[in-house]
Amino acid sequence: KFGVSGCTRECSEAQGKDVNMNNSLFTLRSKFGLSQKEVAEKVGITTSYYGMIEIGERKPSLIVAYKLAKFFRTTIESIFFEI
Repeated sequence: KFGVSGCTRECSEAQGKDVNMNNSLFTLRSKFGLSQKEVAEKVGITTSYYGMIEIGERKPSLIVAYKLAKFFRTTIESIFFEI
């Protein structure tokens, strides 16, 4: 069910598409032991939107990227550009 990176088959297929950007949100969220719903609620976005950002189907706005970085106590660069 899970691929090498810990993604489900659907996640792996989405990552194989020519999508917007890679990020480390899955790794961070797993490290903190949180669900997508918990992160989304804390940041003030829908669970669906958070999930799409996490698998790279959507780019977050600068404000959402900032909120995610603040929530995970890291930088925007470390989430979205240091893969």
